Amino acid sequence: MFGVGGGIVKGTESFLLSSLLPSILPILDTPPSLPLLLLGPLMLEMGVLPAVAAASTATMILYTSAAASAAFYVFGLIPLDYGALFFVWGFLCTFAGQLVVSHMLRKYKKQSFIVLSIGGVILLSVFLMGGEAVRDYVQDPAKAVRISSLCE
Repeated sequence: MFGVGGGIVKGTESFLLSSLLPSILPILDTPPSLPLLLLGPLMLEMGVLPAVAAASTATMILYTSAAASAAFYVFGLIPLDYGALFFVWGFLCTFAGQLVVSHMLRKYKKQSFIVLSIGGVILLSVFLMGGEAVRDYVQDPAKAVRISSLCE
């Protein structure tokens, strides 16, 4: 068993898998935080406690989003007021979600709310990304399926 306090991750195979997958998944042509969304369910399947899996995934997404936002700002691709608005919006929504989930955990004393929230976020992401792909395809089918270089 690996982890602080023992019992967080069970077995050598799952430890090796958890260290291998994050290095493979970013190779896919996806937004930077998408592979990190997949790590929550992966860690749950490996036996990681739901609270630890949710906190680890949220922390990794925070760092990735901060790095991407800083890069966009440095290269002049995002206005400062636009970025600040969405930072505040994200902070407030995260705070509200944390309050709701914490209240439900204290009231019902069940960890399943954490697992359901991870699943809900992934399900919402699938529908939103699918809708975006369909919208892009309807607007311009040739552009939506075109493979282009990164420098264009």
